[in-house]
Formats: sequence, structure tokens, C-alpha cells
Amino acid sequence: MKKIVSLALAASLLFSAASFVASCGHKIEHRPQITELWVLIAECEMLSPAGHTSASWAPFAAALSHAKSVAGSTSPGAALITAATGELRTAKANLVTGAKVREDLGTAINIASNWPNSGYTAASWAALQNAITAARGAYGNPASTADQLDAALQNLFVAFDSLAKA
Repeated sequence: MKKIVSLALAASLLFSAASFVASCGHKIEHRPQITELWVLIAECEMLSPAGHTSASWAPFAAALSHAKSVAGSTSPGAALITAATGELRTAKANLVTGAKVREDLGTAINIASNWPNSGYTAASWAALQNAITAARGAYGNPASTADQLDAALQNLFVAFDSLAKA
């Protein structure tokens, strides 16, 4: 059902864009490329920052804004259209969801929990154990946001990388 709604919205936005361009008397020389860009913009407009990490949403939002600017310009060249399309596709592909971070956090917790204490300093080992406990708390909380899960994952990485031999 969501796919049908997405396609309907994309078609509606594309029709609106074509109507706008026609009403302004703009000439579109690169119809296939600009059409592809408008469809991609429509798909991306369906996404929400909720459920994505801030670190992945920021470049996506910038790429979407740039793509809209290119698509709305009076006579964008093929190279500019292609670049904006590629940039937006890449940013969309690089979006990190809370589900993905939760999966990565679960894997990291499992690895860190089973890591042997092979002569690490008491302080560095305790820091790792505290990071594991905090990560388990975030992982086990269904209300944890993507950013909270990501912070727990990053803290676990830092603690793991900070293990020091005695």
C-alpha cells in the first residue's frame, strides 16, 4: 500500500513540476534526467528525520535541498542534473535507521561481552564493562532513538578501543 501511495505522490509531484515548468515557459532540454530527478525528490520527500540518525539525516537534507534547487532552476544542464541525482541517491542510501543502529549495537554488545580480559588495566576494563551496561540499557529500551542507540554504539567503540594492557 505504501508503495502505491509513494508512486501516486511521485506522479502528482511530477505532474505539478511539469505544469509549473510549462506555465513559466521554461524549456527542458534534458527531460529523462530531470524526470528522474523529480521522481527521486518525490520519493525522498516521503522520508522523515524521525527514525534516522542526525548524522546521516543532515547530509541527506542538504542533498535534497540542492536537488530541489537544481530541479527548480530554469535551464539546468545535464551534468548538473546528473550530479544532483547522484548526490541525492548516495545521501539516501547512506541514511542510517534506528533499526540498523540497533542491529549493529547488538552485534557490538555481543562481541564486547565475550571479549576476554587478557591483562587489561582495571580502569580500562571497568570502562568497557560500564559501556557494555549502558549499551545494553539503550539496546533493551524500545523507546531509544536512533541517536541514542548510535551514541551507545560510539561509546562502546571508544571504550573497546581504549582498552590498555596492564
